Amino acid sequence: KDGKRFIWSSERDGWQHLYLYDRATGKPINQITKGEWYVRQVLHVDEENEVIYFTANGVHAAPYGAASGEDPYFIHYYRIRFDGSDMTDLTPTEGHHRAVFSNDYAYLIDTWSTVAEAPQTVLRSAKDGSVVKELEKADISKLLEAGWKAPEVFVAPGRDGKTNMWGIIAR
Repeated sequence: KDGKRFIWSSERDGWQHLYLYDRATGKPINQITKGEWYVRQVLHVDEENEVIYFTANGVHAAPYGAASGEDPYFIHYYRIRFDGSDMTDLTPTEGHHRAVFSNDYAYLIDTWSTVAEAPQTVLRSAKDGSVVKELEKADISKLLEAGWKAPEVFVAPGRDGKTNMWGIIAR
């Protein structure tokens, strides 16, 4: 709001990340997010508290070449300070998340699932991601009783021999 700084999204380090720039000089003040993962979407910028809420994928992924770890395509929701400190995963449960924040960004309703697990929905604190209340959990017991088998997740090395390729097998 003061017109002295701006936040820019760039792949300058090979990964989609956020940077804080000085408007007068056009030079970066600091890199806000860092690592071998991608910022997907900026959801809210709280200038008063200097906090950014965003989605990302790959933060919990296994290192290249590892045969296990979280699917790097799973979306999680985060908050981080403008200086890059205090990055907090607000949706720490393994899975693909979709969340909606309260108007004041104090809470979020988080729904997540995996290909093998039914969707679950909880109310979380937007300060630390802690569960305030469980809201809903899908019951797939009748589906399982009928013989349904969840797709199998697999990881295989790519052509370069080190990059993990993720997929599912539905039998």
